[in-house]
This record gives sequence, structure tokens and C-alpha cells, in this order.
Amino acid sequence: MEENEKLFDEQHPSTIFDKSKYTFTRAEKSEIDTYNVIIKLGKIADVAIRNMLNSMVLPRVGVRQSPDNAVLYDAGEGNFTVWTPKEWCDACKIRRATHFEKTNQLCEVCWAQVKPDSASETPASEEPKKTDSAK
Repeated sequence: MEENEKLFDEQHPSTIFDKSKYTFTRAEKSEIDTYNVIIKLGKIADVAIRNMLNSMVLPRVGVRQSPDNAVLYDAGEGNFTVWTPKEWCDACKIRRATHFEKTNQLCEVCWAQVKPDSASETPASEEPKKTDSAK
């Protein structure tokens, strides 16, 4: 609520809008609480549908699971549309390739694991000199 209120405050500055707070009646609050439960159940149902799509429906039509897939379904029409990456990561084979080299193409995650990290590597010419502490 506080996060939403801050957003509303930003969108409705006090120089232009008056801000007032009120309370619901018991009957209003009861009805709103019921609708909130329905909203939460709807979110749970949406997760269940997406899990079913990912575990049963997409494999049936030969679509590999990927966090980069997008699925839009229409239960009323009985169909669904799937957007899948055209280029896949050569290393993990489950994410969209975003870094293309001559020999391979990698996703962000795999690229982060293999890219040269110049900040953590010290060039040989800059290695610390060894000192003889026995002098």
C-alpha cells in the first residue's frame, strides 16, 4: 500500500491535488476483502495454468522450456500462441542468445560466466614484486 501511495503521490502532486484519507464501512470492507481473495485465487490459478502450459502443453507441441518464451492463451477459443527465441544459447540451450561470437552464441547468464573480467585479472606486467623479508 505504501509503495502504491508513493506512486500516486508522485502522479498527483500536492500543488495540484488535495489528498484525503477515509475508512470503509464494515460492509464495504467485507466486500472488498472478498474481492481481494478472488484476486489472490486468480493469481494462484494463473500460476497453475502457466505451470500446466510449461510442463504438459509446450512439450506436447515440441517447444523447449525457456524463461525467454512468451505464451498467450485464449481458453475461450481453445488456442495459444508461443513466441520462442530464434537464436538459442550454445552453452545452456535454454535461454535466448544475446552475445554472438565467431564460434558460439551465448545468453547473458553463460556470457557472464565466461567473459574475460578485466577488473579481477591483473596483467602479468603489473603483478606485485616479491620481496625477500629475510634481509
